[in-house]
Amino acid sequence: MVAQMNEYDKMAPEYRAISEKRAAFIGSVNQIVIKHSPPAPNYLDAGAGDGVRGMEIAEAVGARRVSLIDNSVEMYRKLSRLDADATFWGSIVDFDFFFKYGLITCLWSVLGHMDKWKREESLRNLRFHLDGVLVLDLNNRLNINYGLWNVIKNIFRGGEFPFGDETVYVHNYWEAKRMIKNAGLRIEAFYGVDYNNGRVYPRSKFRGQMVFVLRRT
Repeated sequence: MVAQMNEYDKMAPEYRAISEKRAAFIGSVNQIVIKHSPPAPNYLDAGAGDGVRGMEIAEAVGARRVSLIDNSVEMYRKLSRLDADATFWGSIVDFDFFFKYGLITCLWSVLGHMDKWKREESLRNLRFHLDGVLVLDLNNRLNINYGLWNVIKNIFRGGEFPFGDETVYVHNYWEAKRMIKNAGLRIEAFYGVDYNNGRVYPRSKFRGQMVFVLRRT
């Protein structure tokens, strides 16, 4: 069966250049991951893209085992060339590596690119594999950095926004908190991170993208 091309398949050739343009944001989120990581964990990056970021985090935290998964065929081709212990092409809902991870990341708003039912189910599957800390980031539609008028409009509109030929769901804090709770996870720490310059706003619900540090309940 031939897999249907998604937006990340189309983006794959430019993905590294796009990542480098967002280096300030990515670097700040990575530092949050490193700060909260247990020492020398088994590490899983769910929605790993080309895998470069995940391998950098793995080196920084001294990961003993590294697993990378993505549902884009073109991204998976990049992952499979890396020196990871396990790679997987497919949905976060479906994978099972049969062991636990001290550190799991699900970054750059991966969950926002899924259907609603898959978001919670994905978190539940990550929880099943979790024996430590899960770091999740999500786009924030009440981010004041978009401008006050846009935030006011976003209060009264749904969370669906265009993304190429697809749509992406942009959460607010309270939606994300409810989804996290329903998946059997609790918030240990929370940050806002500016998408343009990487500035970190501890506990801010209205500035920057949302970064959650989670544990099992």
